[in-house]
Amino acid sequence: MEQAYKNDTSIFDIFPFLLSFPFHDYSITLEQGVDYLDDLGIDPIVLSAGGGGIAAPDFVNFQHTGEENKITLSFYTYDISFIINNCSHILKFDGVRKSIDDGLNSLAIGEKLKSIKIGEKLVRKIGKSLVAGSSFNKLFDDLLKNNRHSLKADVIRDIKLKRLKVPEYEYTEVEKSIIRSFYDLHLHHLKILLGIVIAIKIY
Repeated sequence: MEQAYKNDTSIFDIFPFLLSFPFHDYSITLEQGVDYLDDLGIDPIVLSAGGGGIAAPDFVNFQHTGEENKITLSFYTYDISFIINNCSHILKFDGVRKSIDDGLNSLAIGEKLKSIKIGEKLVRKIGKSLVAGSSFNKLFDDLLKNNRHSLKADVIRDIKLKRLKVPEYEYTEVEKSIIRSFYDLHLHHLKILLGIVIAIKIY
């Protein structure tokens, strides 16, 4: 772990317990608020002159590189602090880890949904504010748009609400691939949250 992160230790200065993050298929980096403003093309001096009413957030980025794609999920540093302060009562999570991995490794949409629901039970124990919502839903809309697919409004709603009423075999292969990608992002989100909890416990 130390070798993997030797060029980026700032995140571990802030959250040293992340050195114990158990899932080594994710790389962890810090995106500081100034960098965030630079990406937006906002001059911090101009921002200060305008009253300084905006505080640029810091993000902790978790990047996972798979066989076919690369994903990065970002968490506010205050979300990480929230987990630190609210996970002391969580004692059992081995079954959750296995379920999330089963969901990620399965091609069955129903299996992924089952794993998501198990993982979300753990997240609710930490705090409802950590459950992914509208940002994931917009992502699903973008996945459909980019792949030039349309689904009925009620079907889209059910997929976003994670209640699959339409039998899996009724979707085309492209549609199933989009839904799998959408649910896999949920599962990676849950796995990262679980990894943070485990790292806090064993640090």
